[in-house]
Amino acid sequence: MVSDELRTVTIGEVRARLAVIVAEEQARYERARVERGRLSPIERPRSLDEVLSAKRQRLEKSVVDSTTFRSEERTKLAKLVELRSSWNPLTRAAAAKGESALHETLRARQAFCISKAMAEFETREAPQIARSTAAEEKRHKEYVGASMALEREVNGARVALRERVPMVEQQLNVLDRTGVQRVDNYPGKSTASLGQLAAAVAQQYRRIPDAERVEAERNLRQHRSRDRMRDSIATGDR
Repeated sequence: MVSDELRTVTIGEVRARLAVIVAEEQARYERARVERGRLSPIERPRSLDEVLSAKRQRLEKSVVDSTTFRSEERTKLAKLVELRSSWNPLTRAAAAKGESALHETLRARQAFCISKAMAEFETREAPQIARSTAAEEKRHKEYVGASMALEREVNGARVALRERVPMVEQQLNVLDRTGVQRVDNYPGKSTASLGQLAAAVAQQYRRIPDAERVEAERNLRQHRSRDRMRDSIATGDR
């Protein structure tokens, strides 16, 4: 069993472990990116209230459209419409009253049919819709959870590769420049995480006297500047 106690390791050992971490983070980034791209988008479903309200409105309209005057009522209504054109005011008034009564009868019949249809809907179809909507919401929630988890992995790997690893590499270079070849308080396990490795390196880095650290960092910047200039010249000569 590998000890969990802290130990002292060489800069070379730290760099070797850092190289492994970089490879792991690159693989994690690529895997999460590909997996997230393969997720089939699932749109957020309408709420149960919205679905039921729309269904009820369509049901009511369907009942109203299908519940019309009966044959004898249509015949009677046609006669009453003719009588409303009579020269006799009393006849016109009676015809209007009769027509109004027919329409009132139709509205009452429609209201009864709507009530009956709604009762059947609430008993039979509404529970099925509730189960279906709940299943859709669950699938959407699972999709969002999976997508966010993969996005966190992508972002975490990106931050590690673009920010955390370069900072550790910079500190290791400064340690190397100032003659420090070992790192104390390094995790005993060979599988030290980036956070554990970075903490040990940062602690060693802070032990360097300010003047030496500033000088080493200035030399490193100048070295990188010369490298970029040589690369630029070499590229221009091609």
